[in-house]
Formats: sequence, structure tokens, C-alpha cells
Amino acid sequence: MTSRDLLQQRHTDSRGNTVWENAPLVRAALSGKLFILDSAHKLHHTTLSTLASLCQDRVLTLPDGTRLVAQSTHQDMCSKLHVTTEELNRQGVLPIHPAFQSYRHSWKKGNGDG
Repeated sequence: MTSRDLLQQRHTDSRGNTVWENAPLVRAALSGKLFILDSAHKLHHTTLSTLASLCQDRVLTLPDGTRLVAQSTHQDMCSKLHVTTEELNRQGVLPIHPAFQSYRHSWKKGNGDG
């Protein structure tokens, strides 16, 4: 699984236009839900780096160009740019919900994982 698979899936609509659909991880980040990732040990290190960026740094750029930032950063940007929350959202900068949490489970080598 790549980091893109964890973030968004790309589809083509009936007119041939590219449409991006947020994956469960991104939906959880935007709505303040808990995201549970089982078997994290199977992920490539670059995918884990993407997860760390979102979960620890509270910043992430999605494949469609949308940028997720911490809610406090989003508020600061609105103030500095003299725009409303809605305007910044329309520009593709969205706040990560402060209640968002993630749990990653992985197995250590040698404990029966094959």
C-alpha cells in the first residue's frame, strides 16, 4: 500500500474527468475521528513518513493538491491573509480537526507474524 492509497483514490467520471475521493484516513482527519491502521509494519517507510507528517506535525499535502494543516495554523493563515475560513477552504487549505487521533498497530519480527 502506498501513501497515496491511504490518502485519496483517483477515479474517472462519465465525462473522463479525474475525480479524487478522500480515503478513510483523510475523512477521519477532517471530521475528528479515530483512525486505526493494523499491520503498519507492512507499510513502506515512505508511507510511514507520510503518516508521521499528518499525525505528529499536523500537516499534509494530498495527491489532488489539497493541503491539510493544524486548526491553529489554519486560523493563523486566515488572520494573516485576511480571508475567511470558507475562503481558505475553497483555496484547498483545510483544517485538521483537533479531535483527530490515529492508532497504528504493528508486529515485531519473531512473534509469529510469519
